[in-house]
Amino acid sequence: VYWTVYEDSVESKIFSVAGEREAAAFEKLIRQKSIMVVLPNQDGKSIEDKDTVSVSSANPLVAPTLSKARPLQTTVRNMVAVDNREFRSILPGVLHSKGLEIHPIKLDVGDYLLTPDLCVERKSLTDLIGSLNSGRLHNQVEAMCRNYRNPVLLIEFDQDKTFSLQAPSDIGSEITPNNLISKLVLLTNHFPRLRLFWCRSSYATADLFKSVKENQPDPDPQQANKAAGVESESNMAQDMLRKIP
Repeated sequence: VYWTVYEDSVESKIFSVAGEREAAAFEKLIRQKSIMVVLPNQDGKSIEDKDTVSVSSANPLVAPTLSKARPLQTTVRNMVAVDNREFRSILPGVLHSKGLEIHPIKLDVGDYLLTPDLCVERKSLTDLIGSLNSGRLHNQVEAMCRNYRNPVLLIEFDQDKTFSLQAPSDIGSEITPNNLISKLVLLTNHFPRLRLFWCRSSYATADLFKSVKENQPDPDPQQANKAAGVESESNMAQDMLRKIP
């Protein structure tokens, strides 16, 4: 078989692109294999199918071998509770590709629960500006501080845009009500326990979440919503009194 192409021709470009696409597909397959949930020693079977053994066997040696079987090793779930509305973004999919278990639920407070004490409110740059101007971010941060020991505001930038809130020429030396950085400074002064996460893209956010989740307990979303509901009812009277002139 002979394969003849002209140098720098359309056929040579098509052949090289097909080879690169095939190599990329194999690399992707290897990466997916390394983070698969199915263990290599299962041979495509689930743990339940592997452990199901017929005890009513005619061989009397079957029963003693069952008692000597080694118990299954429990693996860390590494679970993250995600609010249902966050699935309009790509971050939950990126977290799943990083090996984190995603638990979708309607969260009353925050967008992500990493641990029982750590709640994250995610804001894109445009959403951050709108939430600061409308005052909605103040209420969201206040709810997180009421219910969680470690409230976090995640500011996620667009990967194709500049990794900065404002141009250096727009940053003044004094705090002004209309300045974005001034509003963030006032917000952190009002809520001292609030922490800020700055991420260039959703992939950087996933890496940050994975490092924060190391050796940490998984959250209980149902219990968190119950606590948030009780807390909100108890604070309704306080909020009403605050609005009275």
